[in-house]
Amino acid sequence: MTKINKQLNLFLFISNLSEWHFSCRKSFNEIWKTKPTPLSDVEKTTLLNFVKILKKYNKKNKEHLIAEFVKSNSINWQKISNRISSRDVATIKNAFQIFQPRFEYFYSAQKRNMVEIAKFLENNLEKNKNAVDKARVIYQNSENFSFDVLICLSENSNKSAGGMYFSSGKKGYIVIQFGDFNLADDNYPLLNTFYHEISHHFQNTENYIKLVNKCKDQIVISKKYVDDGVDKNDIINEIVNAALWGEFGVLSQKVFSISDSELEKKFEALPKKDRDYYDQIKYCAYKFRGIIQKKISDNLALNNEDILSVVNIWNSSIFI
Repeated sequence: MTKINKQLNLFLFISNLSEWHFSCRKSFNEIWKTKPTPLSDVEKTTLLNFVKILKKYNKKNKEHLIAEFVKSNSINWQKISNRISSRDVATIKNAFQIFQPRFEYFYSAQKRNMVEIAKFLENNLEKNKNAVDKARVIYQNSENFSFDVLICLSENSNKSAGGMYFSSGKKGYIVIQFGDFNLADDNYPLLNTFYHEISHHFQNTENYIKLVNKCKDQIVISKKYVDDGVDKNDIINEIVNAALWGEFGVLSQKVFSISDSELEKKFEALPKKDRDYYDQIKYCAYKFRGIIQKKISDNLALNNEDILSVVNIWNSSIFI
């Protein structure tokens, strides 16, 4: 089911403005921090306090806070108070109150378009169901584990946007940050992100999780990535998923008719050294493509040897 949750939108709006994590979209903030007026001193101080909250609970339990804002459009503050300190709840409430006017400025402008984005994604999920289900086979996922799609604010999303996935209990949540995206003949950025996040949902299967847990300790990870909140599971999951859906994804190439020469050109354009996290994932995904392609052709799930290949590709590439 595709939804637009206003409280989640507000939470992620403030979270992105705080730039607490490397995944925050600075391209969004170039606009959000200047319109309708530049950030005030009060807003700047509020963001600094909000960063502390996000870092604190991200370390304790990933997406802990986000999960509290997807249940409904009305927040049960009492329930949240049972899970985090009353002082931290007060900090979140204060941030919501202070940033509400700035948020409304963008939300009111994008709400109608977000409704159109939601309809478009629902229609296209059925259209490309066969390709999407191939990722289910890769992860050996036959479980009836449902998910909601949540459309959120963005800025200049036709140039740069994103998504995220998290789960809470027996429910998955796919966040699509494409609120101002202009639907056109080429909706590759939106659909590619959408299918990529759905594939993350398919990773929630006992067999695949066991494979990752068995191999992850062999991943070499720098302190910088650890400090940024990246763990070894993230690295394996992102490489495998990016080899399915992404700039170098096998399924992306098929669905969006991308030529081999175009992929090679993009690969050659990646930095040869000192790659950031995202470029590192892309580099490894390209190297892992061959294995994924063979699995899809043979209609087989990943095995222990395949996950070890991901580990070896990552470990060998970080020194290049």
